[in-house]
Amino acid sequence: MFRIVSKQIRTVNKPLVQLNSFLSTTKEIKRVGVVGLGLMGHGIAQVTAQSGYEVVAIESSQDRLDAGMKRYLYFIYLYFILNIC
Repeated sequence: MFRIVSKQIRTVNKPLVQLNSFLSTTKEIKRVGVVGLGLMGHGIAQVTAQSGYEVVAIESSQDRLDAGMKRYLYFIYLYFILNIC
């Protein structure tokens, strides 16, 4: 019984070691893609842009893109108004 548990632990730890080595060799993130500017997407785009990353937004239609950009710009406007006052 102990050997089976020990073997399972090794199997679980191996991907974690590979992930850690992958993360330590990756490049710095400069651009972030957001698919959909709906309720969550516009907020993710906003926070990401305010953190200094370039944001690429993709939507399924021009109407949805325009609506998402309006939400995005509205919340950016509120952010700056609340931080100024």
